[in-house]
Amino acid sequence: MKDTVRQIRRRFIIAAMLISVFMVLVITVSLNLMMNYITKKDTSAVCEMIANAVEVGDVKENSVTIELEQMPTADFDIPYAPDTVSKVLFYGTITNTTGSDWYCGGSDICYYGYTAEGNRLRFSRAFAFNKDNTAITVDFEDMKQITGNYKKAVRYDSWMYISSRWWTSSARSTSGVDTELKIDRIKIVFKDGAPRYIKKQNGFSDLFDGKVPDVVSAQKCFYVVRDNGETALFNSGNSGEELTTDQINELDLSSDLKLGSHNYSRNVIEKGGAKILVYVDENSGGYMLSWLTRTSVIAGVAVLAILFVIILIYSRSVAKPAEEAIARQRRFVSEASHELKTPVTIISANADLLHDEIGENRWLDSIRRQSESMAKLVKGLLDLSKNEESASKENFCSFDLSRTVTNTLLSFDSIAFEQGRMIESDIAPDITYEGIEQKISQLVGILVDNAVKYSDENTEIFVSLTQASRPVLTVTNVCQNFDASKKQMLFERFYRSDESHSSSGYGLGLPIAASIAHLHGADISVEQNGYKVFFTVTF
Repeated sequence: MKDTVRQIRRRFIIAAMLISVFMVLVITVSLNLMMNYITKKDTSAVCEMIANAVEVGDVKENSVTIELEQMPTADFDIPYAPDTVSKVLFYGTITNTTGSDWYCGGSDICYYGYTAEGNRLRFSRAFAFNKDNTAITVDFEDMKQITGNYKKAVRYDSWMYISSRWWTSSARSTSGVDTELKIDRIKIVFKDGAPRYIKKQNGFSDLFDGKVPDVVSAQKCFYVVRDNGETALFNSGNSGEELTTDQINELDLSSDLKLGSHNYSRNVIEKGGAKILVYVDENSGGYMLSWLTRTSVIAGVAVLAILFVIILIYSRSVAKPAEEAIARQRRFVSEASHELKTPVTIISANADLLHDEIGENRWLDSIRRQSESMAKLVKGLLDLSKNEESASKENFCSFDLSRTVTNTLLSFDSIAFEQGRMIESDIAPDITYEGIEQKISQLVGILVDNAVKYSDENTEIFVSLTQASRPVLTVTNVCQNFDASKKQMLFERFYRSDESHSSSGYGLGLPIAASIAHLHGADISVEQNGYKVFFTVTF
């Protein structure tokens, strides 16, 4: 009974959990699809907002301005090749605290070139402010301003720098302690036909006049403006990416970009004859997606755990009516069998007494046969009831399973021979097993008796006992009329494959065998291969 109830509960729990898992998966997938759609929609909105805000005309000027918040205290790099620069303009102020009539100050623009042999050459161009100047122009077209043997250079570095050796001087102080020079900004003007400079910006504050939309702030992105096939502007946005000139120029070679652990997807918008390439970090929009996925999975697991506990508790109440019904049924069978046992015994005893007094009588013989048949039926029902009750391990003992099977087979040799069958066996020796020996012998007898009854005439019945990780008993017989579609019904009470019920027996043999197997925690099954039928018990 416990096995049946346990099976009902197991099926209910499995069905309920499958439904719960399906519902959690549907909700999780739906949320992720919705979030993915929202993320893609946000990405499109970000690209549109940036494209609308970018003024393409602003990046077509052939110059760039570098703002200085404070005077450099070290060499200050200017990331442009000197052979592409036409002029460098310095804007600033110079002041004197002592009222001197004359004062000035400045430094040098330095860069490096290389000879055909690869030797490095240093060049510099001096510039100086005086009290009448607020802007100084260094003309790169005028080679007279070059300090160094420029004629030997065949190529230059891709950058220049302003020397940290700033100097000031005045009519009253040659050390210049009374004079202060401050540079506010530097403007670089490029030569006509020189490679397009790249104007670099950081952040979206200026682009959106200090009011960056939330949807843009939420996405990690940067953009590039391409004009006439050349990169004109690079804005790192809120990505924090610092790209070299070569990296920026190679951006549009592929649709996707990987920088460190970040994967950027490219979105191209055309505006005013230029192309705006917006790169959005898939992980930034995907962060919410991955967060939602993780949260959904964690929440789903938690919900499933709670549901499992609820289902487990509820399954007891679901299985309880079935448990009570099975208990009532088995109690009825047990009590009815006990009640029938006494009258059947009395009828059989009275029939024997009458036989002794009056001798042979066909009506009396019929009574005796039917009483014997009823006695077998009652005994079978009682055995089945006892086997289905929970057994105590205290009744189990270790015995020689090989010898038990062999002795049981010996009792069937003559019966099988009389019915035109032969019993062959292959019993592995010295296999021990812990259980109730009498019941195991009954189990073997039922399977062999069943094989003798239902096997075809003049065929062989083969019984084997092997030892693997567990002992395995197999009884094989030949039966051409075996219906494999009904093989599971063989272990049900009162089921007989002979639907006309013309054969002897009440269909209790195999159910009793199955109950003995379950009593010992063994598995019993039936399979068919061709005309051969295999009953297997795995102890």
